[in-house]
Amino acid sequence: MLPVVTGTGERRTERLAVSLVLIITALVWIPLFVLRVQAHQSNVDDFLYAGVARQLTVSPTEFVRGVLLSGQNSPLVPVLSAVGTRLYGMYGAMAIELPLLLLLVAGAYVLTRIWLGPLAAALTSVVVGCNHAVLSYAVMLNFTVASTAAIVWSFATYFRSDHLRDLRWSVGFGVATAALLLSRSVAPVYFAPLLVVVGVDLVVDLRRRGRRPWQPALGALAVLIVLAGPWWLFSGGTSLHYLLSAGYQPSSGYVTHGAQLTPSSVVQRITWSLYDLGWFQAVVLGIGVGFALVISVLRSDLRRRRGVCVMTAWIVLTILLLASSGNQGTGFAIPVLAIVVILSATFIGNLTTTRESEASIRTGRMGRAVALFAAIVVLGVGVASIASTSSDPWWPAAPYRLEAVESGGTSRTNIDALTAEVAEVVGTSNAIVARDDDIFNTNGLVWETESHGMRSRLERSVSHTTDGVIAALPTADALVTGRSQDPYWQIDQTAVEAAAVRDGFRPVREWHLGPDNTVVVWKRI
Repeated sequence: MLPVVTGTGERRTERLAVSLVLIITALVWIPLFVLRVQAHQSNVDDFLYAGVARQLTVSPTEFVRGVLLSGQNSPLVPVLSAVGTRLYGMYGAMAIELPLLLLLVAGAYVLTRIWLGPLAAALTSVVVGCNHAVLSYAVMLNFTVASTAAIVWSFATYFRSDHLRDLRWSVGFGVATAALLLSRSVAPVYFAPLLVVVGVDLVVDLRRRGRRPWQPALGALAVLIVLAGPWWLFSGGTSLHYLLSAGYQPSSGYVTHGAQLTPSSVVQRITWSLYDLGWFQAVVLGIGVGFALVISVLRSDLRRRRGVCVMTAWIVLTILLLASSGNQGTGFAIPVLAIVVILSATFIGNLTTTRESEASIRTGRMGRAVALFAAIVVLGVGVASIASTSSDPWWPAAPYRLEAVESGGTSRTNIDALTAEVAEVVGTSNAIVARDDDIFNTNGLVWETESHGMRSRLERSVSHTTDGVIAALPTADALVTGRSQDPYWQIDQTAVEAAAVRDGFRPVREWHLGPDNTVVVWKRI
């Protein structure tokens, strides 16, 4: 049953709760984003998606073409960040993450408020939006926050629509699911289980309640088709091919085995998912889930709620789908973690006694105080770790810092300056990039050269193999090589450089970024 807010006091409490949630989230995000900008460590995906967003601002024709033919680069985040990219470049594009994060916590509040009071719902939504996993990706130009917000709003609008019986909320469900399908290439993994559990729930609803109005459901479907249909018509095949190849074909370089669903693969997926939180917050979440399971045994009425059953089934199906792939991905299970938090809070927040004695009231107040204090401590540790340079798995730093260190640099390596310097040396040469990692990559070179109107003619047809690079050397004027601890491509740099010398290339500039990371630009003399 949905909460009904009727009195002035209740409405004031609702407004206060929502305002606090949004303000707290913004106050947490802003200093982390400032640190992100000052770090000057743009991520490979930052470069890629900012470049896609910038192409959308060239002309109205290019905007339509860029959206419909964006292929594996799902268009939602690039479209939303296009204006920021045009005005303020890379970090202007990243700023779109704040509205997306606020949308996530607002959706978590709307969903949780179905079963909990306003203050408990507010606390839950802050935990959903300000945990280590979400904040780590909320300070990068990434699809994770958008897809998480979309799935949370999908559940919120579905339950608020009274199982697609209310037209207004049903239209909202269509918008949310369309946003989900446009959010990232892995979105079908979230959408397919959602389609299954909603379909089963609608059948149950029809059998229990009999005749139902079909206009709301048709309205939701129409909105979904209108908003997401054109992109899936033009780019759906490319996106699905990328999903299946990058996720299941060992030859893609992303995985070591094909589709495989075993107990060990499920455990591996859960381990990867919890690592996004850091082990400290993961342990706390595990305790919360365990507590919720105990309450579910004691309160069978909560366990039988259809909303609880629907979300639980979605979690299980989504984890199984993710576990069938050996691609660890970037925050693939964070939408699942958000629903797990909401589901656990639903049980924990409903642990009440039937007798409103003075003792039970005091106990309730004490419980709320303890929950608030625990949330502040747990989230505080997560926020502090994101702002740090720690590589400890219990409280790891943000991914953009860790990736630079793991590639052989340091937490102070200035990736922005390096990329700009390499681009200046390469200039407009017909260049081949034979090394690619989280510190220097082709995406960064493309972004930087295009920013100054000197797009280098990067050789795109070269296979990411030693032989492929060597074979393409006669067509090139410049070459980028170097060493890295964690390269994307397994290319023999020594063999490539020896071939370059035989073909008339000489090194013109070299950067030493750490004991195990160098960048060298060669040009034909």
